[in-house]
Amino acid sequence: MASSIRRRFTAMRAGVTMALFGLLAGLGIEAQASLSNPSSSEPHAASASVPRSAVGSAQIRNHSLLFKDLKVHEVPSYKEYKEFVATIMSSLTSLDAGNLVHKVDVYIKGEADSTFMHRGDSADNALKLDGLSPSQLVQGHGQVITANLTLGSAGADLFALIGLLRVSASADPAGGSVNVTLTNTSSRPLMVNGDGKAAGSTIAAGGTDTFSFADGSVRPLQIVGEGGAQVITLTLSSFTGGVRTLVGQAIVGTP
Repeated sequence: MASSIRRRFTAMRAGVTMALFGLLAGLGIEAQASLSNPSSSEPHAASASVPRSAVGSAQIRNHSLLFKDLKVHEVPSYKEYKEFVATIMSSLTSLDAGNLVHKVDVYIKGEADSTFMHRGDSADNALKLDGLSPSQLVQGHGQVITANLTLGSAGADLFALIGLLRVSASADPAGGSVNVTLTNTSSRPLMVNGDGKAAGSTIAAGGTDTFSFADGSVRPLQIVGEGGAQVITLTLSSFTGGVRTLVGQAIVGTP
């Protein structure tokens, strides 16, 4: 019986020894695997696996990479691209029309150019007045000169139209009228109508024309330069009372 127990103890010791060797062998293999394949979660793993001479974006010329240089899933495949486009298009077609911008609310250059005026342009009716064109409106250039004079026995200037006409007047010593003198200061003859002469008068350059009209009355005259280049409408009004006053107004126009 003692020999039987001895054999069992020897067999058990051999089994334990073999199990121990197996455990050590397993631990050695796992440790070697860990050293040869470090985990990417460790901070130093990535830096240890990338050499210092690695090529980065700065060393790659634009448009030099080919599709074969890229790994799978680094860029989408054509199938993935089609699926992405289909998803986007389906989302667009399902948008609420109430949230979209209407065509009438946006600026379209071609339509705006054909509809609205350009800067610097003039509308067809910009120069019209009540539908009348400029040729149908009153035209011309002119000025209005107004003056008054206290009449005395000596003549004095009422006003002077430089380079054209000077108007002087005085009170008639006998009373009851105003004496007026028109002096042509232009270089061409002036034709006078309304000076009380049946056929009117023509005042040569540097010449004069005289006439009288009653106190308290109005004398209108039309004076035209030779050739009709300038027209003067002259209105003289005499006022009596404590002071005898002459008021004159000349409208000078160029046709």
